[in-house]
Amino acid sequence: MASKSVKQPSNVRITDTKKFNPKTISFGPVITTDKGSKWVNTEDSGKKILLVAKNCNSITFKLEESGKYNLYMGLNDKDFIEAFKRYDESLIESGVKNSKDWFNDEMNENECKDMYKSKLSLPKGNYGYSISCNLSKEFYCKSKTADLPDTKDLFVALQKNNILDVCFNFTKINLGVGKYSIGFEITQINVIGIGSSTQYKSNAITVEEFLPGKITLSEKEILDKGAKKCKVLYGEGESSKPLRLKFENIKARMFLNKQPGEEKESYSLSIRLSDPQIRKMIETINEEIFKILLEKSKDYYDAKKTSKQLRPIVKSLLSYNKADQDKIKKGEKPSYEPSLWIKIYHSEAKGFDGKIINSDDNKPINNTEELVGKDLNITSLEIYSKHIWFGPKGTSINFTLNDCKISFDVPNYDMDNIDEDDNDDNDDNDKELIICSDIEDEDKAVNSDEDEDEEVKIASKTLSKLKINQK
Repeated sequence: MASKSVKQPSNVRITDTKKFNPKTISFGPVITTDKGSKWVNTEDSGKKILLVAKNCNSITFKLEESGKYNLYMGLNDKDFIEAFKRYDESLIESGVKNSKDWFNDEMNENECKDMYKSKLSLPKGNYGYSISCNLSKEFYCKSKTADLPDTKDLFVALQKNNILDVCFNFTKINLGVGKYSIGFEITQINVIGIGSSTQYKSNAITVEEFLPGKITLSEKEILDKGAKKCKVLYGEGESSKPLRLKFENIKARMFLNKQPGEEKESYSLSIRLSDPQIRKMIETINEEIFKILLEKSKDYYDAKKTSKQLRPIVKSLLSYNKADQDKIKKGEKPSYEPSLWIKIYHSEAKGFDGKIINSDDNKPINNTEELVGKDLNITSLEIYSKHIWFGPKGTSINFTLNDCKISFDVPNYDMDNIDEDDNDDNDDNDKELIICSDIEDEDKAVNSDEDEDEEVKIASKTLSKLKINQK
């Protein structure tokens, strides 16, 4: 979506958030559509109600099924937050005064408090106040930073962690069945900074911070069609949070997985666990999860299981290539270190959704040809465990990419300093097999393991082609 320049109407007046007084707002008559939607239009002394929230953090920008563009953002402007709260409070009083017209019945203050749904999301977890709002039809976006030459591509301009000044137009009060809320839209955004994260503080733990014995699992959830899952948590008691890990200055390789006859593509990142500390951490997490599933197998599998029964069911976080898998079965030592596989979300509309960044220029990477089949220098990587999936033929424990920074700096080599004993073991990556996959589509839960086996075959074919191309 490209932004467009719109001539602003003459009655536009930005209200000072500090001086915003909701008591001067007037409400129009109730409007009802043929489909039953109801609302009342709002204005302030005959003018539009325009409030600006400064220094917002973009969290998610997406195209909804309705065809509207939506921006979810963190709020840092205390004056805007307080103005919004004042408006919320005033609408309780307005609801009581206008209840006969708005709700066809007399409502008291407590009833209106229960009915009113604020659009302001309260602080939760690592975030402060946040808000979600659609862009207006005459939306206008412009850059106020040299780091963003233009705003033609809104998915770039409004990518995660960009700093924005956002102008909201409060147009109406939506009247639903047993509820009511503010109706508003975004009319303009000024991008004032790129890729900063002043509000969000990740709870991801590093290798140095990781402590054994802090892994726990949530209770089993049963979804539609009998699918089951639970979450992997880290911490103690009520302070436990979904497990997130952070790595710095590591090597990885990205792979493309595509089902035959289908256009849908998926991407995975493989990290060779050659660093002893990283490997020890992943092995500890893997074993602690297994022990909990074993101890509480009655809860998670509806039947008490022994270690011998459970081990083949629970798919390890540590992945070996096929040759090494055969060696392990024979009791032999594998030739290479295991790998950790990470799922990467990708869509045709949003690419990697700003989650993969070029650390050299701080811009998002969406060209998959720059990444697939290549050894990547990752300066920073954050991953999280979305859930443990209990499929009909196995239990998958997988990680998903949350944030990744890649450097493309070309190293300078001393060509006179040649170590003839140095062996390149990267060729082993060509033999790597995906043995874990995260099933996100609950509707396909019944076929989860069959899909996973197919993914292994496709990944193998892809890797074979890469090997031929490299030759």
